[in-house]
Amino acid sequence: MHYIYKNDPSFFNMKKLYFIFLLAFYSLKSFSNGGFITISSVVPGSITVCGQSKVFSFTINNPSAFNLTGVTVSLTMPSGLNYQSGSITNATELNIIPANAPTFTLANIPSLTSIIVTYTASADCNILAYLSSGFPTENKIQVNYTAGGNTTFDIHTTQLYFVRQPNVSITSVTNQSFNGSIGGSFTRCITITNGGTGELSTFTLTDVHGNGLQITSASPGMWTSAGGAESYLLSGADFTAVGNGNNLFETGESITICENVTINNCSSVFSSFTAGWGCNAQACQTSVSSANVVFPNFVPNLIISPQPSANVCLGIGNLSQQTIKIVNTGAGQAINTLLNIYQTSGPNYYDPSQQTEIIVSSITIKVNGGAPSPLATTSTSASNTYSCLSASPVGSVKLTIPTINPGDTVRITWNTQSCCQTGYGYYNGWAYNAT
Repeated sequence: MHYIYKNDPSFFNMKKLYFIFLLAFYSLKSFSNGGFITISSVVPGSITVCGQSKVFSFTINNPSAFNLTGVTVSLTMPSGLNYQSGSITNATELNIIPANAPTFTLANIPSLTSIIVTYTASADCNILAYLSSGFPTENKIQVNYTAGGNTTFDIHTTQLYFVRQPNVSITSVTNQSFNGSIGGSFTRCITITNGGTGELSTFTLTDVHGNGLQITSASPGMWTSAGGAESYLLSGADFTAVGNGNNLFETGESITICENVTINNCSSVFSSFTAGWGCNAQACQTSVSSANVVFPNFVPNLIISPQPSANVCLGIGNLSQQTIKIVNTGAGQAINTLLNIYQTSGPNYYDPSQQTEIIVSSITIKVNGGAPSPLATTSTSASNTYSCLSASPVGSVKLTIPTINPGDTVRITWNTQSCCQTGYGYYNGWAYNAT
């Protein structure tokens, strides 16, 4: 038998090791958290931005000799991954704001038992910024509880999961620069491709265009139109005709929307297209393109010549015939030419105080060698009343000429009537402008 004496070096070495063991033991008890439970989790392999919600779960196992009381769970998910209210099982919602960091309460967990908690979550546009920052897509689960009189917690980090991102692109536009003429029509088709990693259940294409264009029909998609802005909502029924035929717009699939377009004028024919998707009133991603109409060698050119006259006798019943001659020397048709004729002493402004009037019922239009025919006014403006004029004198008229073909000569003729006691200035002055 071997004895160790206090003055033996082995005694002091053993004492030193015992002290280190005690220090390590008490340090572990003082600074470690929990240790009474184990936590495991199951996450989906992937989740799509603005796609279907997915089921997540975690299991709390209590292998200790103590019953767990006061159990709460704090869940932390990436920004933009949102807990779906009411989806929790085997727990009760305590606070679900913000949606990516909800807290729950659980029933007591007896010794040697476990509990499985499930919940669903979905991804919105905000997760795109989180992903671009390079942060990992994982959830942290903190379980707070009391065991054997000790209030403590354990933290578990889930496995990584893949966030799928759709990405729409306008890949082609037919007739993107169309050679047109006023009054003509054409078809323009816009093709959109999903080049991302995630599927879409819906997306939108918009066409904002000038008043020189009118969309008369379009397909596919749910079409709404308002003030020069066309919107096409593409959804499941539209996607069944492309790709694998299901009701999702998936990676690598393309769809084409065609518009039938009529050209109304040549001054505002630009179109701006935007394809985009999102959810929760947010736009996640867009793609833009544009188109135009050009008029090579098909532009009308109107030469306008006034032909005024004045009756040497003035007063009621003494009429003066006025004429405007319009010749289209261009190669294109002029559509809806607006002619504004007004009494003036200027000639750059309408002067209702001139003691003269336009006899509206006398306005006629003559095209080339045809017979004159009445031309209705688009609008009129009253002149000042005088006893030497009619009861409701008109001092300004606006006329719309529907079409003036290349080579046409159009004559607009009307009568004026003027007072003889003018006493000053112009008594029969008139001017015009045309657009």
